[in-house]
Amino acid sequence: HVILVDDESPISAASEVLPLTEQERAAITIIRRPNGGTAKARNTGMAAVSDRAGFIALLDCDDMWREDHLSNAVAAMDLGCEFFFANNRRENAASDWFALCEFSGLDHTVIDEQRALYRVRGDLFGTILVKAPICGSTVVMRHDKFGSFRFEEDMGTCDDLYFWLEVVRCTDKIGFSPNEHTIMGDAINQSVIDHWRSAKALRLVYGGLMFAVKVRQTFSLTPEQTRIVDAIIRANREGFLKTAFSLVIRGIRFDYSSVHQCVRSDPGIWRALPAMIARFLVRPFRAHVRSEN
Repeated sequence: HVILVDDESPISAASEVLPLTEQERAAITIIRRPNGGTAKARNTGMAAVSDRAGFIALLDCDDMWREDHLSNAVAAMDLGCEFFFANNRRENAASDWFALCEFSGLDHTVIDEQRALYRVRGDLFGTILVKAPICGSTVVMRHDKFGSFRFEEDMGTCDDLYFWLEVVRCTDKIGFSPNEHTIMGDAINQSVIDHWRSAKALRLVYGGLMFAVKVRQTFSLTPEQTRIVDAIIRANREGFLKTAFSLVIRGIRFDYSSVHQCVRSDPGIWRALPAMIARFLVRPFRAHVRSEN
């Protein structure tokens, strides 16, 4: 059964399913809701899944599964897994996603050699913190285990990473395939930016900061994981302040509520503020000195 969440798509979902047969349309439920980002759309869909469902699979609007994706995922579940993900490749990309993440099946346990199915071995939590091999459109999970889980709607761009961390803390029965199960489309991506002086860039670093702060507050971390998370906080804290100052100076409008939320969630941002102000005050002086010389 397909639950299709139409959150104000420019092309309505209803119009796109019209060419299908009546029998095919009977297997599709369309839910319309105001646009609110991927987390709200995914949560809306997950909440509508029937209690009779065995599994939940995610698929973003611009991505495509290969024909054997679901059958391989179910095979992994039959072998004892509770959560499954797979390799993917973005359209026209030179490399697959696992290669970019340096994630290899050689480091994990083979559970079905013919289907190229593996079970995760080792610290996937730390791997996700550094470079997550899990992409939403490759995920399949047991409904009875994760059907009540929800994506963090106020986090922004990293709500999926936080969801994967919650899964890893809940189970070690995680399967994957290094084969490319999904083709990622080239639609507008909230995590891809053209330049850092934009409201979109501010949302990106805001999401990274809120993600790291929440991870620090809610999970019990090893010393190495703590070091990684603290580095993410410092980098995104500086990036958020630098981007916000740049937008203010250039008169570019952005959502000021993100500033208030950062101050409430990350008191440490105040410690980074004086140095950032100093950098912006010194910059015009340096420009003046260069012009004089």
